[in-house]
Order: sequence, then C-alpha cells, then structure tokens
Amino acid sequence: MYAKLVPLEKGILNFACCANHYIFKYDSRVGAGPSRHAVYEALKKLATHNAEAIRCITASTFSGWVIRLDNVQHYIRPRHFCVGREAMMKIGTAATVFEYKGFLLEALSVNNKNQRLKENKRAKLTFKQLESMIDTNHISKVGALQWLWVLVNYIPCLASYKKRVSTVYQTELAKKRLPAEKTRLYPLPTNGCNETITQELKEALINFANEMGYSEESPPKTLVHAGGDGLTY
Repeated sequence: MYAKLVPLEKGILNFACCANHYIFKYDSRVGAGPSRHAVYEALKKLATHNAEAIRCITASTFSGWVIRLDNVQHYIRPRHFCVGREAMMKIGTAATVFEYKGFLLEALSVNNKNQRLKENKRAKLTFKQLESMIDTNHISKVGALQWLWVLVNYIPCLASYKKRVSTVYQTELAKKRLPAEKTRLYPLPTNGCNETITQELKEALINFANEMGYSEESPPKTLVHAGGDGLTY
C-alpha cells in the first residue's frame, strides 16, 4: 500500500540513498574503503585546516581578497505528512574567497578611497574621457592576431606559424600577463541568510568577514571586493 503512495522518483532516490549507505558500510567492513564516519571526520578536519589557513593569512599580510557568493536552496519534502510537518524551502548563502596578488596596495587603501570620494572627480567624468582611455590600436592588433590564430590552428599548411603567433601573444601584445602561480581558493561556511533581502545580505557579508578572521576590533587592512551574479550585484 505504501509503495503505491510514493512517487517513482522519490522511491528511486530513497533506494539510492540506502544503497549508498550500505556500500559505505560493506566497503569499510571488508577494508575496501573508509566508513561514512571517517569521511565525515576527514571533511571536518579539512574545513578546520582551511579556516586556520585563511585566518593566518588575513592576520599577517596585506593581501587582496575577493568574495564570490550566491544563494543556495534545498526543497525539503517530509517522508510522512502529518501535523507540524510540511514541505519547505531552505534558503542560505554560500561563498568562496580567493586571494589575488600583483596589485598596488594603495589602490585598495580604505583611506585612499575615502579621500577620492571626497574629491568627487566622478561628477566631471565624460564619455570622451572614458573613450580616450581605450587603446584602440592594441585592440585592433589583438583582433587581427586572433584571426591569425584561427588560421594557423585549422589550416594544416599554416601549422608551422603556430609558435610565432603564440610568441607574439605572450610578448609584443601582452600588456599585463597573468601570474603563473595557482590562485588559492577557500570555501567559507554557508549561513542561513537570504541574499535577496538587503539586511540579510549585510548579515551574510559580516558573517563571511568574521569567518575570515575580521571583526569590528580588527577590520580588513585593505578593501575586500564582494560580488556574485546579477541579483547579488
């Protein structure tokens, strides 16, 4: 009777969860894999290690930080509907922070930004000034080189020019090359704030800052860039 009341998709999901549980249980019993408890504890230790690492960095350096966040949700369906139990949507905010280098420290100075805001030079900014900042000559050369890259990569008789085109990309037309070192990413603990509500978005950002080791007594030494998709912006 119960099988008739349970949707097919839900039954398959429950079966998969049970199968996953018994696979963990059997593999750990015969020594072919770790137990579910061991995996969970390992993930907890990795999270603790990451939290300590990011707090050590924020406390000792003037690194630049970028927070990328987005909303997360999970629809909870109770297995048995009864009084006090109903389906609900759990909403939260998740974020990942990464460190970037190769910038002028003054560009992220809080005092420098406040001073520039007081000068209010933005009020006098014109479209012509913005247009003059664009290096159109460089854009034209890169555009032409892009077509050459397509030709040397898809026409076999021009394959001998691949190395030359790559060299031009990396030397003559490289205004600022990306750093060779790998960017370090640190996932932050997820909180229960809803980013679509301004007050809760503020609470989420404060929570992420606290997880990075910042507080009202010890604020960031540089500006921290935070953002996400269009809704977050």
